[in-house]
Amino acid sequence: MSKRRAFGYIRKLPSGRWQASYIGPDNNRHNAPLTFSAKTDANHWLVREEASIIEGRWAKTIVDEVASPTFIEYASRHIEIQTGSNGNLLRESTKELYRRLLALHLSTFHGMKLTEISSARIANWWAKCNATGK
Repeated sequence: MSKRRAFGYIRKLPSGRWQASYIGPDNNRHNAPLTFSAKTDANHWLVREEASIIEGRWAKTIVDEVASPTFIEYASRHIEIQTGSNGNLLRESTKELYRRLLALHLSTFHGMKLTEISSARIANWWAKCNATGK
């Protein structure tokens, strides 16, 4: 009885070669760009792919970070298209309030890409706000 892999899949093809694949952070299956003559080679490819995900070097992650908008870009756009509970666009006075709150209280995040904002970073910001009263 073989052990189930913790990460990825390896299967033997009818040709006798080995195919490796995994489900990435984007929830899509990613196949190795080639098949392998030895099962250990397929395993090594999976180990490298898993390491790149863990270390934040995964190719899809890098593309997403480059394409990711800054917080201020995202938040400003969100305010403009935001709707109220009745499905209508927000009144201009409400949008102005949100813009002021964004400028006064969230300026720490303005220049950051969305992919750079982690829950830990938000928790640290919130702790400082509570400590300073700002």
